[in-house]
Amino acid sequence: MRLLPILCMTCLLLLCQAAQAEYCEENRIGEAVGMTLPACSEFGHSSIRWSGGSSTLSLHAERGLFLPVDHRIAELNRMVAVLAERIGAKMSELGGLRLPASVHLIVVDAMRDGDPGVMARTIRSETPRLPLPGIPGLSDPGCPVLLYQSARFASERLTRTLAHELFHCMQYATWPGKTSNDAFLWWAEGSAEWFEDFAFPELRPHSDLEGWVRSFRTDSIHRSLLQMQYQNVVFFSWLTRARIVDFLAQMAGVGESPAAGASRALSEDGYMSFARDYVDGRIVTPSGLAVQGDEFGAQVPTLGRTTGVQGRDPPIERRDIDRFLLFRGKVIFTGGDYQPSAAFGSHSDIFSEGMRGWTNLPTSLRIECDREREFRVAGMSQRPDMFWLLPNTLATSTPPCRCPAGPWTIQANDIRRYYPPPNFGARPSGRNSDWETHLDVPRSVMPRLVFRQDGVAEFSEELWFTSRPVVKEVPANCSSIECVNACIARRRDMQFCAPRRQVNTWVAFKQEKLARWRWRASGDQLIREPLSVSGATSLFVNNGFGERLSKRTPHSERIVPAAVRQTFVCSGNTLHLQAIAMPGGEQLANIMAGLAAGNRQQQVVVESAGRSRGRATDPEIEQQIQERIGEMSGRPAYPFSGDFIRP
Repeated sequence: MRLLPILCMTCLLLLCQAAQAEYCEENRIGEAVGMTLPACSEFGHSSIRWSGGSSTLSLHAERGLFLPVDHRIAELNRMVAVLAERIGAKMSELGGLRLPASVHLIVVDAMRDGDPGVMARTIRSETPRLPLPGIPGLSDPGCPVLLYQSARFASERLTRTLAHELFHCMQYATWPGKTSNDAFLWWAEGSAEWFEDFAFPELRPHSDLEGWVRSFRTDSIHRSLLQMQYQNVVFFSWLTRARIVDFLAQMAGVGESPAAGASRALSEDGYMSFARDYVDGRIVTPSGLAVQGDEFGAQVPTLGRTTGVQGRDPPIERRDIDRFLLFRGKVIFTGGDYQPSAAFGSHSDIFSEGMRGWTNLPTSLRIECDREREFRVAGMSQRPDMFWLLPNTLATSTPPCRCPAGPWTIQANDIRRYYPPPNFGARPSGRNSDWETHLDVPRSVMPRLVFRQDGVAEFSEELWFTSRPVVKEVPANCSSIECVNACIARRRDMQFCAPRRQVNTWVAFKQEKLARWRWRASGDQLIREPLSVSGATSLFVNNGFGERLSKRTPHSERIVPAAVRQTFVCSGNTLHLQAIAMPGGEQLANIMAGLAAGNRQQQVVVESAGRSRGRATDPEIEQQIQERIGEMSGRPAYPFSGDFIRP
């Protein structure tokens, strides 16, 4: 089943629920599947042919259906012909799949029971309920797919949807008995989402694929494969077409747990490889979407950071990791001497430094005081497991860094002072918005200031600010922003769009900065000369229909080499920096440097993500993007003074 605006969900109807059934009564197929069905008429059909079989794909419409029916039926007939040809070819490529002898696409007016935003619904009919001689569904009851006329949708989007639903028909026909309850949805929906991308890769901009890949990025941190559905398109993209059919054939049958089928279908080493490839960004969907980068790639949270001080580095642990959870993270070792040990269940080869492959954690680490080493962790187990790491910090023989050398970060209570969250409280247009943002700590990489002993200092950050969802009302039957805009236009002509329903909208900002200087200390003064400052500001907007609009503004600052002096005071693990007055000539040079920094040479790059590519956008959201992108780019590159602490 396809849901709007919640994108896509297959709702499997129990055959005894006659109240939720709409199908063709005079064809008596309703009797074959045990349902009471309204009268409808056939408008066309095509044959799906694949190596090893064929099926008839027919198009029906409920009698009395209110719509520009001639136009819509003609459009659907063309679509059926395209579907039949493409689906047959793709089934032949995969091999091992079958369809029932008949698949019926039935256009009905609206759902009589259930969600008014449903686009399509597949009825599971693995076996006939009545022995009716002469009915083409006696030994093969067919697969009815209902299309709801009340859900307005573009033909490209519907084509992908029907490919998804037809793969459900293949699942019921190829693996009967494995689809008897909701426990199969983790593989049924993920593989159907994969198949529609495999069948119609050119129509990806009209699909929900990118939204589900983003959802996998966030949901898979705390939900296992068995607890997700459409998001698992990422996993099936990793399997590739060479392994998917064999994998699905091993899924749990009646009386088995989902975990039993998942364990039988792929070895634990296979799941470990999936986890590593996902974190490495090596997965690509059939349509060519690379599952990598800030938008689609893995979130890798920090599991722990050492201090380098003996007796102050406790074990880093994660207990009760659920089976088939894609466990991942990173561990950061700061300056010091270590003899670490670690494992995830029975696996120890779970670490990767950069892109150098996956192996055991080094048994001995010596890290200079102004350096760090970061190790990524990834794994997936077929049983509940745990991760543990013992840093085993030694009394260091490495000479300590002389302050201010070494890494520093901003104290937690200074974050909001340095980085007040942007909001839409007072816009230049004079209108107000309810969007208020807050610092999204789990997604952010906190500001880091490192004074290296080779005389180069670096400042870096990646801060996320996210708004709370704002509820907006839209016409109940609208499935895209184009529909809303059209409805607004009709309203001006005294035509109204009712009933209404609510959707959630939200915004998020990402601010990236990287600044580099040369530095030296003289007494209690710190002298630094700028080398480069660069960064980017990204704004993401979700308009409530799964359409995610984004704009990214990279920027760099033209550097005027002028020394900046500050006093510094070190006390234990704290560094205090304070700006000082400068002689006239040096102060003038710094003013010029500041003016140059303010005169940024910006290149604005517009990026469209998700279903928004090539489609109409929300005018209000577009205006807010334009108004805020410049403001965000002008935020401070880094704090010039204040208190810092050792991380």
